[in-house]
Amino acid sequence: METEDRNFTKSICIFSVLLAAFIAIACFLAQSREEIYISEVCAHNATIRYNPIGDYSDYVVLTNVSDSDIDLDGYSLSDDNNNLTRYTFPSVILPAGGSVTVWAEVPSATSAPYTKGELFTYFALGDLETLFLTDPQGRVTDSVRIPKTLPDQVCFRGSSRDRWEIRTAGRTAAEEAAVVSNVPQPAFSVQSGFYKEAFTLQLDAQGLEIFYTTDGSDPKRGGIPYADGIFVSDRSKDPNALASRDAISLIDVYIPKEPVDKATVIRAVARDADGTYSEETHAVYFTGDEISARYRDVCVLSVIVDPDDLFSGESGIYVTGDVWEMSEPKWHETEDLDIFYAPTNYNGSGAGWQRNAKLTLFDRNGSCLYDEDARISTHGNYARSLNQKSFNLLPRAEGLRVFDGLWEGMGDSLVLRTGGTDDMPLTNFKDPLNNRLTQNMEVGAQRSICCEVFLNGEYWGCYNLQDRLDESYIANRFGVDVSQVNLIKNKRASSGKTEDLLQYYTITDFITENDMALDTHYRMFCDMVDIDSLIDYYAAEVYTANVDAFDNNVALWRVRERGIAPYEDGKWRFLLIDTDMSLLDASLDSFTEGQCRDYNLDMDLFFSRLMKNSAFRARFRERFSYLAANDLSYERVEPVLTEFEETYSAPMLRSLCRFIDPDFTPEQYAKNVEAVRDFYRERGGKICDYMMLHMAD
Repeated sequence: METEDRNFTKSICIFSVLLAAFIAIACFLAQSREEIYISEVCAHNATIRYNPIGDYSDYVVLTNVSDSDIDLDGYSLSDDNNNLTRYTFPSVILPAGGSVTVWAEVPSATSAPYTKGELFTYFALGDLETLFLTDPQGRVTDSVRIPKTLPDQVCFRGSSRDRWEIRTAGRTAAEEAAVVSNVPQPAFSVQSGFYKEAFTLQLDAQGLEIFYTTDGSDPKRGGIPYADGIFVSDRSKDPNALASRDAISLIDVYIPKEPVDKATVIRAVARDADGTYSEETHAVYFTGDEISARYRDVCVLSVIVDPDDLFSGESGIYVTGDVWEMSEPKWHETEDLDIFYAPTNYNGSGAGWQRNAKLTLFDRNGSCLYDEDARISTHGNYARSLNQKSFNLLPRAEGLRVFDGLWEGMGDSLVLRTGGTDDMPLTNFKDPLNNRLTQNMEVGAQRSICCEVFLNGEYWGCYNLQDRLDESYIANRFGVDVSQVNLIKNKRASSGKTEDLLQYYTITDFITENDMALDTHYRMFCDMVDIDSLIDYYAAEVYTANVDAFDNNVALWRVRERGIAPYEDGKWRFLLIDTDMSLLDASLDSFTEGQCRDYNLDMDLFFSRLMKNSAFRARFRERFSYLAANDLSYERVEPVLTEFEETYSAPMLRSLCRFIDPDFTPEQYAKNVEAVRDFYRERGGKICDYMMLHMAD
């Protein structure tokens, strides 16, 4: 009996120990699950919020529901159940009741200094993947299978953690465009245009309340109640509102001391008794004899954007902004960073950095050609840091086109571009000139129109309205299916698809691994690349002495799958892109010298290998000699150059006085143009001699 009691007592003790251990483990696991959990996942962040380097990358939010701060050191996130530690947290305190965002992105090499200490997973999120959260002991404490979501939809759950919800964080541009109101729009008594005399503008909305603004801002937010007419006159003597901004660049900012020319912009909405607003009506008026005369014989483009969307720290696309505020401390800790590519608002890209705009384009007679809603974003690389920034003009919704019908075979979007300081000596027409001269060559060239821009009614300089080199431009210009276009710019796939980049690597690998001196290899390369397009591209860059080519500003395209149309043969073809740094030195041997990064043509991946082949050299010599005697000859260039000089002289003088030097003279601009004329006078003979030196058998 005593033995049985001892055994029973021993069993009770063992059971108690095991029960206590089980309870402890269960409590620990329960505590882990309850303390930190995945509260939000966004696998398609287009416009919700940006990370510390200005990218709208996907993200995960972890929340701490405990009463104590928790150090995340040793916790991990992963989308691979065979590798649960793809991303392991450093020592980061997640405060009690607080949350932390982890960005699902691989920062680029140039942004690496700014990401130090930030939370980046170094892997992306995808639909139908499972995301795991593990504790420092390697145990999965939470997980979520990411459903298929649309852009700006997030998977969210509250502290109860009972169920996931899909929420739309913000409307897309297409959804905004689809909103239709039945409230009557305000009618304007005077249409957009040029008027020699001041006038009183009358607004009418069938007796409803009307609210309007004159600074480009949304009239639904703080609009002025309309009473009895709006007096419209020349505002050019008014103080500058936008031109006085100084946080628009990390390099020198020139602020004009005198008032710039101005137009009057009116945005208006009506509101019914229920508080529902109408669709918006807008107009732009150039008033007075001086403005009417000054902007005669040139196209004028009015761009209206909410000022906050341009200049506020949080959302402004024209300023250094909050992105720079977050990055600046790390800038001072790091040496040899390129200030032109530093994280700033204006360097942001993607849908999150696009803004709604209203575009009104007038022809050279002052007649309104187009008046429409659109989206804009900053354009370019280095040029974004300039005072006078370039813009992408994008359709407000899928299926639409900006300024539809402006050119035959145009794409969905356009570029509002300035040559900036790259166009030296300053003319602002080197790139349009080069593109005009290559229109009949086998290289994709952009068309352009010189226009003067007014931003929210303030003069903003001379621009080139150009084709935008994207998939829709290629599809419409060359008659191919837009869904089949594979566009590569500077060794990056425009689509972002890995398979598109692999198609490009097929030709780079082939020419690297095979001797082009052998005709069999050369013919195989010609089956992959349109050799006439390649020759015309290199001929144009060499002849114009573009010092920013070959390793930069290179664009080529093909269709992914072959078809029966002429340009559906699957061959790669070249596009001319960004030739502002050209026409500088007629004596330059562009085959072996001159490139601003010392990457000359004799080092180029394609050309340096192809020139080993005698058939290629013969073909290049013949084509180059023909172009030098015809398309690119001084006789052909001179009348075109004279046309450009007549078109650009007055607009560029105003633009240079606005952004560079208020004392810039017509004589200085004429000297700049003459430098281009001298280049073409001298270039043909000199570059043909160099060509024979390097390309002869």
